Amino acid sequence: MRGQLLALVAVIAVGVVAAPPAVAAAGTDAVCAAAAAATADARPGDALALLRGDQPPATPAEQARVRPQGRAVVLTEVPSCPTEHAAAIAAIERAAGLADSAYLWQPGGSAPYPGADESWGESLDRAEQALALDAAATSGKYGVSAATLRTKALGHLPVHAAADSAESWWSTLVGGVKDLGAPLLTLVGALAALLLAARLLAPVTLYWPVLRSPERFTVGVAGLLLTVVGLLVLGFGATVTTTGVDAPGSWAGASELARWLLFWCGAATAVVAGTNTVRRHGRPALDRRRRTPTWSASAGLLGLGVAGLALAGVPPLWLGLVACALGVLLVATLLATRLRLVVEVRGKRAGVPTATGADTGATRLVALLGELAGRPSGGAQVPRGTDVDRLGGAALAELPANAILKVAMSTVQGLLGNTPWQVRVEEGDPESLSVVMTRNGRTAATATYERSTLVAFGIAKDVASRADLLRAAAASVVTTLAEHHTGFEGLCGATDARSLARYYVAITDLRDDAAARQTLLAYATEADPGNWLAQVALGNAVGDRAAEVAELEAYARWIGWALREVSGPTPSPAWSRLPWLRDRAADPGRVQRGFEGLRLRLLFNRAVTDVNLAFARKAATQATPPAGTQAGTSVTTVDGAVVTDVVELWKALAEQAGRHGAARRRNAHLVAELADASLGMVRRAQHALQATPSVVCDATATLRELTRAWTAVTGRATLPSDDEPARTPTGAYNLACWAATTDGIGTQVALRHLRQSFALQENREWVEQDPVLASAVTDGAFRALLAPAPLREILAVPMLAGHAAKLRAVGIETADGLARGSWEDLAGHLMVSPLEARTLIRVAVLATSLPSSPARFDLALVLLRSGHTGAPADADADTCQQLDATVRRLNLTPAEVAKTIADLMAAGWPLPVSVPLLPA
Repeated sequence: MRGQLLALVAVIAVGVVAAPPAVAAAGTDAVCAAAAAATADARPGDALALLRGDQPPATPAEQARVRPQGRAVVLTEVPSCPTEHAAAIAAIERAAGLADSAYLWQPGGSAPYPGADESWGESLDRAEQALALDAAATSGKYGVSAATLRTKALGHLPVHAAADSAESWWSTLVGGVKDLGAPLLTLVGALAALLLAARLLAPVTLYWPVLRSPERFTVGVAGLLLTVVGLLVLGFGATVTTTGVDAPGSWAGASELARWLLFWCGAATAVVAGTNTVRRHGRPALDRRRRTPTWSASAGLLGLGVAGLALAGVPPLWLGLVACALGVLLVATLLATRLRLVVEVRGKRAGVPTATGADTGATRLVALLGELAGRPSGGAQVPRGTDVDRLGGAALAELPANAILKVAMSTVQGLLGNTPWQVRVEEGDPESLSVVMTRNGRTAATATYERSTLVAFGIAKDVASRADLLRAAAASVVTTLAEHHTGFEGLCGATDARSLARYYVAITDLRDDAAARQTLLAYATEADPGNWLAQVALGNAVGDRAAEVAELEAYARWIGWALREVSGPTPSPAWSRLPWLRDRAADPGRVQRGFEGLRLRLLFNRAVTDVNLAFARKAATQATPPAGTQAGTSVTTVDGAVVTDVVELWKALAEQAGRHGAARRRNAHLVAELADASLGMVRRAQHALQATPSVVCDATATLRELTRAWTAVTGRATLPSDDEPARTPTGAYNLACWAATTDGIGTQVALRHLRQSFALQENREWVEQDPVLASAVTDGAFRALLAPAPLREILAVPMLAGHAAKLRAVGIETADGLARGSWEDLAGHLMVSPLEARTLIRVAVLATSLPSSPARFDLALVLLRSGHTGAPADADADTCQQLDATVRRLNLTPAEVAKTIADLMAAGWPLPVSVPLLPA
């Protein structure tokens, strides 16, 4: 059908071109040409009007034959233009016929045409053909215009409607762009030049302002508005100045809006610059490096200048110039202060073979950065990493391993400036590495780390070799970023990269070696006394497992001092020194920003220590438990200090749970962890407050405070019941301590919680040294749980039990026989790795170095886990305490316990003698 239409149009056009020139009048040729053009442009009615020359209309019968309900046309041939006249009549008649067909194809038309989707398409096709011949085409039989039929068909064909709408929009856009022409091209070019200037300005300095999120948002929005609006005002001002033509009156509203936009952008910039000048962003050690007087002065003066010029109504040329200058500065600030870094690791360890392929060093470093400063706070007593989550999400990236892609990505990042920070790590050998950090192409930090100077401080070489030096690189990156960005207050005062690195290695790679961990934490505090992460971890390492009254009292005093330090006055802005604000600025109850999680841990540690201290003091006043005391009977009464500690802890948890924004998100996991871990202390405080007489003066008010705090944290209106379960092993252990030492609570409740807590091996090892449970565990039911049977032979050791049949097959059934073997033969016979074979032989060697005893294989495992050599002279206090606890924990007769301890001491093992032997 479309082909026929095109053929018809061609015939009409050929007829128009081939028409002979008129000879009747001088203007006939022009009339004929105009009529032919109108017919070709789908206006045959206008062509007939031209040919008619405004003559009276033809007879009604003739009008009805050509356009029944349309315009009147003249059918009388015009002698001068017969061909044009015939072409116009043919177009009108053909368009009317197509409109009739389009009507019939639409639903509701006459048979035989159904109303299927294909019918709508045919109707649309015929209506468009009719309109192509005559824009005013109307159905001769049904009196409906072709335009109406087309619109109706488009409504039932959304694909065609969307395409038609898109075509219309594109035509409008193209027309608008053509109208703008050179001015739009000039505006785009000028805007690109300003953005390029901002990109080139970013590397000018290393110390850009340290902006908080609202300030950075303000700077970004103001910078973009100032650049675009200022450029428009500048262009308008330049045009007015050069041509001398005033702006039309219709532009007054737009001009006023632009001035007010520039005024508010300038004022907001001046406020941000002013606060950046007077406010302290962190601890005093960072104040000097975080202050940027040059930027503050430049942005402040330009901001005031823009605001003043906008209010003063100066010529737009000068206002636009100043606004563009300020916009460039702010856009450069936005680009330069973005927290995004790309990591590259090169050297011998850049590709380490793994089970799944090649693990690049960059991937490892990105993971360590996320672990150190990219996750919410965790760790009930000691932080797991730091309390910083700033490096989560899209802040970290690594360069691809492919050389071509790496060059391409580096080039794009350098041109766009979307990744200001670059981290390059060179690993010369497994014992050293170097770190270089650049910001916008300028060197921000450099460091070299060697294992011998970082961790090898009297620590055994095999233990020091566990330290991953990439953790030091991660610490260097985090401390450098903390100097230039907000959100790193959770470092809790740590500013020295080596101190943070030692702390990080101590709580991760050396966490299983108590002595090495404590040594490295001590050196971390030596390097940076303000590193409160290391201070708290060291204090916990020294005092957490204390059992003596003097040790517990010393640890409690240290926690009190630490709480005063971290809860001291926050570094205050200059305006807070005014008399009426001085008291608020020096309020000792305010917690330093970023120290909220650390304070919660200290409050928890203080409550735990005071509970242990109450029981240790009671045990020190009596050599043996009271006669007839059984599990489930109170052996001591907690004092008011314990209740006060628990209430203060839960009030702090409630305060933290009630916060909003990033602080709540960062510490939400820690609040839940501490709430579960302190569940047993809540039950203990509740029982103490409900007892008669109470341990505090106003028990009712204190109980009400505790209930409110409990509701704020858990969302439950009542305090927990006696059957409240714990969700973690730590929480279960504290519930077991409460249940085992409280009147009216059954032994089975304590045993149930204790079994759950033994999921952590450290709880099983500590239970018999715990001053709270020291008396309760003498009960027979506890002994059955706590006293496992000793390993009676070497092949019963768990790591050897799976190879017992193969070892017996070659005649190895004793520790002496296994100790005399070679690890090469053992690895081949058992088909194990050389390291595992050496470990198996090491167990046997340690067992033979100990006195003959039913417990010697269990003791050998203790020495193996602690990395001991087996020589009594090398034993430290912690190892001896573990040996003593292991002997007393096993299900041995009193005679066997006494003989084992005596034999160990006779062999030179300095075991403690202060704890009396526990009866079987």
